[in-house]
Amino acid sequence: MLSRTVYVGFSTHRPRDWKWLVSWAIRKLQRAPYSHVYVRFPSESLQRDLIYEASGTTVHFAGAESFARSSRVIKEYEVRVSQESFVHALQWAIDNLGKPYGTRELLGAGWVCVGRMFGKKFRNPLGDGARSFVCSELAAAVLGELGFTLGGDLDTQIPRDVDDFLATWKFPVRFPGPAR
Repeated sequence: MLSRTVYVGFSTHRPRDWKWLVSWAIRKLQRAPYSHVYVRFPSESLQRDLIYEASGTTVHFAGAESFARSSRVIKEYEVRVSQESFVHALQWAIDNLGKPYGTRELLGAGWVCVGRMFGKKFRNPLGDGARSFVCSELAAAVLGELGFTLGGDLDTQIPRDVDDFLATWKFPVRFPGPAR
């Protein structure tokens, strides 16, 4: 059976505009060096990497160069899956393109992070299921389509939850060198 690789990466916004402040706040709240999670689908036929993310105002694909202009990759996990799982997840990703970014959900995720700081577990009070997505919710949903279930409410997932899940599975991880 052929296998394919999908990468789940963690990044932070480059300090070039006001979005850097949001990135900074997310990093501080979750106590992690990253604020964003994305899924990278390598495409041999297109000779490109398709970076799937919830960012800005929508769920979309970005090219590697465009992504690199605004983001600094902290680390990526290498997830090996069957060809069928790869296609299934990519089809799901395409079917969910254009859904809105969950700005309200992001605020609710902040509430979840604050609760965790005090040992409390909250559901995201502003979660809306799959009507909109924040980055960690989208990555968790793609992992689910690949056959890896994080468990719990996807609206409550933060980037650190996705990272902890992937680390538990002991997927190979790479840390890129310093940013250019």
